[in-house]
Amino acid sequence: MKTLVISLFVFFLALTAISCHKETTGCHNPKATNYEPNTDNSCKDCCDIPKEKGSLLIWTNLEDMFGWGFGSFYINIDNEGLKLLNKYYITPPNSCVNLIGGYYSLEEGEHICQIYGFDGTTLLQEGLVTVQGGQCNLRQLHPIGASGLTWLKSL
Repeated sequence: MKTLVISLFVFFLALTAISCHKETTGCHNPKATNYEPNTDNSCKDCCDIPKEKGSLLIWTNLEDMFGWGFGSFYINIDNEGLKLLNKYYITPPNSCVNLIGGYYSLEEGEHICQIYGFDGTTLLQEGLVTVQGGQCNLRQLHPIGASGLTWLKSL
């Protein structure tokens, strides 16, 4: 009798443990930042997949650099701080490999771009620059009159 009671107790204990399992749902995409492979079910639209990064190279040549009346510029992307651009390309770059200055690795999308004069305080222009992911995005910094840089969109 004692064996029967113990057996029943173990059976009901095991049955209770099995029935307490709650199914879990999570992201099953290994590219996601919230990847959860140990969940029972995959969720719909819950995976946080980071945007692809693209290279952005803002460049200038000698004529353009001094065409603004300055010998150097400062560039600020997304308020991350000023980067000095005081060197120039003799010929236009054909890739983002030649890193003279003004190089950024950014997520795909639009970014706030501010261009300052040689003193770092005189704001010459600001707007949005579009970066395509997975590629080199070349943007020439050159004066084109009062209309400003054609690749900068209004904020």
